[in-house]
Amino acid sequence: MIWETDENTIWLDPFDAFFSINLIPAPQKSVCEIGVYKGGFLMVLLENLPHLQALAVDPYPNSENIKSIFIHNIKAKKLESRVRLLENYDSLSDQKFDLVHIDGEHSEVAVLSDLQFATHNLSSKGIVVIDDIWHPLFPGIVSATMKVIHQGTLAPFLISRNKMYLCKPSEYNHHYNSARSLLKLTEIPYSSGISEGSDILGSKSTYSQANSINGFNQLVVGNINKFQQSLILGLENPVKLSSAREIFKQITPPIFVKILRKSAAAYRSR
Repeated sequence: MIWETDENTIWLDPFDAFFSINLIPAPQKSVCEIGVYKGGFLMVLLENLPHLQALAVDPYPNSENIKSIFIHNIKAKKLESRVRLLENYDSLSDQKFDLVHIDGEHSEVAVLSDLQFATHNLSSKGIVVIDDIWHPLFPGIVSATMKVIHQGTLAPFLISRNKMYLCKPSEYNHHYNSARSLLKLTEIPYSSGISEGSDILGSKSTYSQANSINGFNQLVVGNINKFQQSLILGLENPVKLSSAREIFKQITPPIFVKILRKSAAAYRSR
């Protein structure tokens, strides 16, 4: 996977980039992202899927500087011919997408609107990816998503620490099995429910528990930080850091960092 950790991908987990690249149905034709920011998600997909075309939907309210950064980033990577930027999706009623990534305005009303668009404009085997699904400041995201799921128009099959992956109910088995095979192949830790006798944080479960949502079993990816994700995926440069000191901070527990800082300060004051 082509991947670079920088300010453009600071909010994107390597696992989510990997899942999106590998779970989008072939042939990969088109993707729509609602809420683009600096373009980290789109650029990763476009660099790894050379035949993919992208619709970027973002009005950039009071954020012209961020919009300029996105445009600069696309041009710097020579991707501008494959990206079309729009302020809204009102003109896209008849276009189908193989992947719709929802990361726009985080209110319940806005997410419901985005999900309705995604459901209507999804290709037959396409997937919808909801960002910030468990964000503690925006409970409307999960509320809107669950409403749509229980209406029966979309079925979730994969949950990472930041995103939820959904598809049309008729394609659930296909996507669930594809995602499970991908997780097993790469040895990414996940859970698909709790069986009696299985280990839960050092204790044995006394009974079985399903993790289904509206009758659909879920693949729940382990809560692993970005550095560990990069190592599991075998990325050559899992972190882009400015100095050895920053690497040290990444791998050293905070309490030891504090102790070493105090020791250094005491030494300098001599």
